[in-house]
Amino acid sequence: LRNYIAGKEVDWQDILLRTGIRNNVSLSASGGTEKATYYLSGDMLTEDGIVQNSDYKRYSIRFNGDFTPNNWLKIGARVQLTKSFADETANAISEFNVNGGFAPILPILINTPLGDLYDENGELTPTIVDGQQFQINPLYRYKESAIDRKITRSYVNPYIEVKIIDGLTYRLNTFAEDRTQFYGRFYSSDYQLPGGTNQAQIQKQQTINYLVDNIINYKKDFGKHSVDATFVYGFQDFQFEQFDKQAEKMATDLLGYHAIDDSPSNRQTFSWDTDDSGIAYVVGRLGYSFDDKYNATFTIRRDGSSKFGSNNKYGVFPSASFAWNMHNENFFGPNSRIDFLKLRLSYGEMGNDRIRSFAFLDGATVTRGIVTNEEGEEEEVVGYGFGALPNPNLKWEASKQTNIGVDFGFFNNRLSGSIDYFSTTTQDLLLEESIPIINGDDVFLSNVGKTKNQGLEIGLKGDILNTEDFKWSAS
Repeated sequence: LRNYIAGKEVDWQDILLRTGIRNNVSLSASGGTEKATYYLSGDMLTEDGIVQNSDYKRYSIRFNGDFTPNNWLKIGARVQLTKSFADETANAISEFNVNGGFAPILPILINTPLGDLYDENGELTPTIVDGQQFQINPLYRYKESAIDRKITRSYVNPYIEVKIIDGLTYRLNTFAEDRTQFYGRFYSSDYQLPGGTNQAQIQKQQTINYLVDNIINYKKDFGKHSVDATFVYGFQDFQFEQFDKQAEKMATDLLGYHAIDDSPSNRQTFSWDTDDSGIAYVVGRLGYSFDDKYNATFTIRRDGSSKFGSNNKYGVFPSASFAWNMHNENFFGPNSRIDFLKLRLSYGEMGNDRIRSFAFLDGATVTRGIVTNEEGEEEEVVGYGFGALPNPNLKWEASKQTNIGVDFGFFNNRLSGSIDYFSTTTQDLLLEESIPIINGDDVFLSNVGKTKNQGLEIGLKGDILNTEDFKWSAS
């Protein structure tokens, strides 16, 4: 009421938002000879977000190199290193982030414009209205908190390609990636109200992903006949680790989240999560073309995933496609107004193993909590229980798709388009099935259900006017 009478208002958009500034500076160099080429680049990106305390910086270096010492050998590599630093203190207004939405924006909608940002001494107020805990002062929360995220990502992609005989090549393609992330969060003892309890969290993640492909390719033309055959054997491995530690009542606010060890043991919790999964695959592909009129491609792949038990670890997925370039047939003649006419038919199967690792095995859970004993002292209690229910019969989810289509172009391709009919059936869906409660669980991951998706797609494009000075097309 006092501020209303005095005509004093808070413009929350002006207080919390600002003009975002983004800078991107790049420098690159490239060159080479007949036998060797290189590309080297550096990049710096800095960004001041449109909300307070939302700065971001990223630095990256990239190198590409290829070396061909003779006519039968080629080697090369792609290498990149990226580091980023993000100030995420804008997300410290956690109480507002209850029903979704971006926390730094919500005070603009929720806070009264008649509150007080500062007290009579010029200090930031914890709440802008006395006695109303949800009318928090965002600037006060920002001053009493810190949230940082730092990410380092590096990858290397070396390869070797050997020409065995004319048309036959072998290629070893490898890839390795290492990604680490540090997340630090700190709320001071004055974060909610002066004299409260401080909080801190440190989380460290590491993800390692590597891939090895052995590729043999044979490509050759025999008059009007053309053959393109490929064989691939490869595997990919994914490893993940996360360490998370949280603490309260630390001895000091001065060190931020770095003081996380200066806390009573019964106020510290930590967790260590890991994940490890892999896939191995064999792929065979044969392509054949005759006189640029008839094309056929046959593919079969066998995938093995560590996410399934020994009985169902592997899945076999074939595919085939055919195409007929009718416009190249002699019966159309040179005066035909048909410039392009192609018929297509394809069938293919694809597998899906996107579920949590080790879902086919038994699991366990550990729950920790703080309780008050009869003497009024706090102590930690630990409880053990079953994790998600195992299912040793899990297997690959499979999608089978059929497609029939035609592509066409008339009148010097001024009228062109395509018509496609498709039908996809997915069976053995990997879903959580509702069951009666067993050991506290009421869902069970299994292969359940089937879906079918089919339709007709028609695309048409026409060049209505096409002159040197004016073009008009509709699609």
